[in-house]
Amino acid sequence: MEHFIKVENIYHRFRQQENHNQWQQVLHDVSFHINQGECFGIVGESGSGKSTLGRILLGLIKPWKGRILFNGDQQYTKTRFWQRQLLSTIPVSAVFQDYTSSANPTFTIEQIIDEPLRGIIPRLSRQQRRQEIMQLLDYVGLSLSLLEHYPYQLSGGQMQRICIARAIANKPQFILLDEAVSALDVSVQVQLLDLLKNLQKELNLTYLFISHDLTAITYLCQRLLFLKSGKLIESVNDLTQLSQVTQSYSKRILNAVLEF
Repeated sequence: MEHFIKVENIYHRFRQQENHNQWQQVLHDVSFHINQGECFGIVGESGSGKSTLGRILLGLIKPWKGRILFNGDQQYTKTRFWQRQLLSTIPVSAVFQDYTSSANPTFTIEQIIDEPLRGIIPRLSRQQRRQEIMQLLDYVGLSLSLLEHYPYQLSGGQMQRICIARAIANKPQFILLDEAVSALDVSVQVQLLDLLKNLQKELNLTYLFISHDLTAITYLCQRLLFLKSGKLIESVNDLTQLSQVTQSYSKRILNAVLEF
């Protein structure tokens, strides 16, 4: 069976700021696959390379070595145009941790959600876009009375729901969730995880959930891998067997959750 997303032997490095002749390796031979309609988790501590890997999957940076395939088609080639063509064929979105910088503070909530609609579906009339926005707010469980509000007038949980509404506006097949709930209170995290789970089922979405929080990942995901210092340490394809991880790094993260 052909996997929806295949990540094959990805390496990446950055020039060191203090010495541009030196390189810092941030990803080392990372390979995994994601099946359509599943949530795949990547767990690791700060500096493990999680977010760099996410930016590569979104097409924001090109890997130093290796390749990524969506439905068998390679994402990165020598011609940048072909890369854009692929990502428009398989629309992707993202929800990040910092909802305060993800939304323009001078925009109303309606304008924030309307922004991708204007760019992606320019043929829609103003009234049609407003109908889409109202449906998106309904999807994420928010009142239409918030349309004229500004980000500072909403709670953190409400703003992250707005970011989720904006992420599904372009009807994506794949959404990257990069620490998408970690900045919120635990009770709000659970509500948003339930929302993401329901949207995944209703809209047939594929997720990559990146987090340092193993509890959140196991709540939403079907499979996961542990990433440490840019290296794939261990994969878990059956979460009922999570307690049987063998690597010391995986055990340490798991024990931290159990102790809590």
